[in-house]
Amino acid sequence: MELGLGIAYASLLGMALFPIYIGSYLSLNQKATETLSTQHAWSFPFVGSAVLFGLYLLFKLVPKEYINLLLTLHFMFLGVGALTATLSPWIESLLPSPKKAKPFISFTPFWRGGQEKTDFGQDMLLFLTVLVALASAQHHHGCCFPRAFEAEAFGHHPNMSFFETISYDYERLALRVDRFDHHDRQRHHFTRFEETRGGVHYVIHVEGSTCKVETRKDPIRELCVPETHREERHVLVGGFLEATWYGFRTPTFQDWVLVSRHHCNPIEGVFFEHHDHVRTFEGRVDFFNVKHGIGNPVIFEIPPFCKL
Repeated sequence: MELGLGIAYASLLGMALFPIYIGSYLSLNQKATETLSTQHAWSFPFVGSAVLFGLYLLFKLVPKEYINLLLTLHFMFLGVGALTATLSPWIESLLPSPKKAKPFISFTPFWRGGQEKTDFGQDMLLFLTVLVALASAQHHHGCCFPRAFEAEAFGHHPNMSFFETISYDYERLALRVDRFDHHDRQRHHFTRFEETRGGVHYVIHVEGSTCKVETRKDPIRELCVPETHREERHVLVGGFLEATWYGFRTPTFQDWVLVSRHHCNPIEGVFFEHHDHVRTFEGRVDFFNVKHGIGNPVIFEIPPFCKL
């Protein structure tokens, strides 16, 4: 077993057992008792089945980006709340309190035996707001990829190779890809547009004078280095360009992406959906001439013969 995987498993085991031990120890001093009625016991299997079926529908129908965002917000607020409750005694001791103000929130934690209330006043509310802002900022900067850029890409696969010009703007929810068979751009294969209008995501495939339009429920996703990477290494490209290499691996699949360390510009790897067919050990996509921002927004205008 790898060291990193062993540390992860040990952390999960510790986080599962330690709260149970602490809760069991604290419950020894609890005088209040709770009883479980027969009606509640019979309802547990049905409620549990409904919850599991609801989770199945959630993961089946809702885009994974929204699920990841929901889980991130869930754990962020849990962590912020726990940190606020833990640090509140020390923070209150440092802040002046000439007159005790009426608390915004007042509740009695179960571990205090129902004898002492915990109040959240203006100072704790301010501290909680600061923690939420810091956590939100950390999450916002967690996406490693430029939000708008223009680039050229060369890809190859055992059965094909291609050259592309790419314009991507997440703020406008727009993408354009022009594919050629060579970097001299003599033979044009197709142009792919993606944009979101009125909550509907359009994928437009233009080849010659023909236009094929598809609609999808999911909006254009923000491109990021996937957080599921198993390895992360700092490397030098060409002897001076600082870059970060992210490795992904399963028993039947391995892949990697390479981005610049400072601005997360793409250097090598599969980031776009239409590149998924080269996601093999022999296939690769290389990026160059990456420029932040969009030089001319007219580039996203769809040909007039395409009817949306």
